[in-house]
Amino acid sequence: MLIDQKSQLACGKVLCLPSISLVLIWSGVAFADANPGTQRVLDRLADTSQAIVVEGREGVQAELRAFEKIGSTWTEKFRVPAVIGKKGFAPEDEKTEGDLRTPTGIYTIGTAFGYGPIMKTSVPYRQATAEDKFIDDVASDQYNTWVHGNTNAKSFEEMKRTDGLYEFGLVVNYNMNPIIKGKGSAIFIHVWRSSTDGTAGCVALERTNVVRLLEWLKPQARAVFDPDSLKK
Repeated sequence: MLIDQKSQLACGKVLCLPSISLVLIWSGVAFADANPGTQRVLDRLADTSQAIVVEGREGVQAELRAFEKIGSTWTEKFRVPAVIGKKGFAPEDEKTEGDLRTPTGIYTIGTAFGYGPIMKTSVPYRQATAEDKFIDDVASDQYNTWVHGNTNAKSFEEMKRTDGLYEFGLVVNYNMNPIIKGKGSAIFIHVWRSSTDGTAGCVALERTNVVRLLEWLKPQARAVFDPDSLKK
């Protein structure tokens, strides 16, 4: 049902506007500019009240949309610009290590992380130090795990980077249960280098938007990457 009204639902608040705008109320979902793929995925999420949906736009450009379910209705709380892998989204089940693509799918979330000892978030938080690494060596028994201290792995992500990209971040539980070697590792939501620089496969946001996301999140949230391409 399409409703004309003199207000627009955006970022979880009603903003009074001088002109008439449209809000779509669709199958228990209330938000502006409803995306069919996003709508379809939200209908499937019965075991959570929060969803982080990343929709591709053009090239590496994307948009992260935060949804919350109250009763049976999903409401969009906020949306922010994002960037994805340098080579876009990998089709569902097709991501491989080092392909520079962001995996399509629905995932649980893991640990929030950052450089400080504490952070305001409801998600379990881990401080990233110079001793912390996330293993991406496909030959290692520690592949796709966070390791503190020494490792025999030949390659890994330094979790305390000098460029600040991991000052705030969130582990996405991609390829975690079970871990399949070569299917991709270290998929995070983290601070972007810029609004035009793609990632090695993660989703990245402007620094203050990562903080905003982590402060809003609850542990049971789901991350949905490229909803339009998800298999039905």
